[in-house]
Amino acid sequence: MQYLKILFFFIRLFTSSYELIQNPNNDQYDEEFNLFLFAILAIGIVVSIFIIIIGIVLVLLILFAISALITMGALSTSLIVGLNKKSFTKGFKTFAMLICTLFSTVFGTLGFYIFNRIVHWYSNSTAIISGLVTGLVSGILFGLLATFTIQKVSNYLKNRLKTSM
Repeated sequence: MQYLKILFFFIRLFTSSYELIQNPNNDQYDEEFNLFLFAILAIGIVVSIFIIIIGIVLVLLILFAISALITMGALSTSLIVGLNKKSFTKGFKTFAMLICTLFSTVFGTLGFYIFNRIVHWYSNSTAIISGLVTGLVSGILFGLLATFTIQKVSNYLKNRLKTSM
């Protein structure tokens, strides 16, 4: 019986190799240019380049915003206040107050100047000074309101997170 198994194994081994030698490869390759696959490749490359460009622009905008905040001193000042007081919330409150005051002053000045150019009620210097004062006061008030609101919302979310655990 063992002899027959070995004989069958060798017969099978030699016939399969003989079969592979006699069977030529009749596969026909399609050498035609496939326009659909090329179009998908081109679209993929264009989308990839577009996404890379968007990423680069976003990174540059973020770097520009950070450098502008550092140049103005808002980020540096709030960081120094936070480190001096050893409190993240004090530093954030300082940052929010500075940013709100700065942007409200700029928008108030521009708003009063443009409004005065339309209605011609005051001189330009009076409109600019009025815009500066109004923007400064509204910026301080909005900064206080924003920090108060952010503090209350963060406390609410923190308490909600503790009760859900």
